[in-house]
Amino acid sequence: MNAGTPVWPRRVQSAAGLAVHVNANGSLRRIEHGDVVLNLFPASEVEGGPANLYLRVLPEANEPDIGLSTHEHEHQHDSELAEIAWTPLLGPRSPLIFQIDEAGLYATGEWQGLHIALSLVLAQSAPAWFWHVALENRGPVTPRSISSMRRMSRSPPTGRSG
Repeated sequence: MNAGTPVWPRRVQSAAGLAVHVNANGSLRRIEHGDVVLNLFPASEVEGGPANLYLRVLPEANEPDIGLSTHEHEHQHDSELAEIAWTPLLGPRSPLIFQIDEAGLYATGEWQGLHIALSLVLAQSAPAWFWHVALENRGPVTPRSISSMRRMSRSPPTGRSG
């Protein structure tokens, strides 16, 4: 490996002592504060791990409902599930391209006519982190709404991957 090649995983640490180890595909290998590791299952380059963000398109009456999801929606009916298109925003199946610096993780990409800008920002005054997601519709369909939910289980959201 030459001196210009970045080494992964990369580590970012806040002034408050929160450290995040990030793989080249954006998956979170490890989140730690002092001697405490916060994520039970570390991610790898091959398997993105259970902690992820998902972007979902939920069509309803010919209008998609676009949701940023970190948790599976538990009240979906089977007839609705076939219509869901989704993509992980972190890990090997993400459509995003990642970069990292001292301030955090940044990524951009396109999926189903949506331009996605994602950033992981570590708080400097407390051991906390924030996901910032910006979406720009560049496709022919206008989204009806945007929602967010948490998802920490090991299975992907129900529906088809797009």
